[in-house]
Amino acid sequence: MPFEILAITDTELSKPKFKSECTAAYTAMVRAFILDNVVRRLARFRQEHDMFDAEEMPNDWDEQMDLNMGASCMFSLYLHNTPLFADTTCA
Repeated sequence: MPFEILAITDTELSKPKFKSECTAAYTAMVRAFILDNVVRRLARFRQEHDMFDAEEMPNDWDEQMDLNMGASCMFSLYLHNTPLFADTTCA
């Protein structure tokens, strides 16, 4: 999910390795790059397929929430890496 990518980025950039070895401007630039070129791009892609963009974590989010709701059946099979066999049907 896009919000998870940003959370991982923030976690990694806040580690002592980055704090001591990199300037604040550099870490801000890395975060901005990830946000613009990964997170927002993925959010736009999700919206194009009628899914929640998931750029920000919903307040009521839990592991059971289906953030892919709205995606077509075939795209949902693709998202879940489901092999397409002759007996695979979309209901």
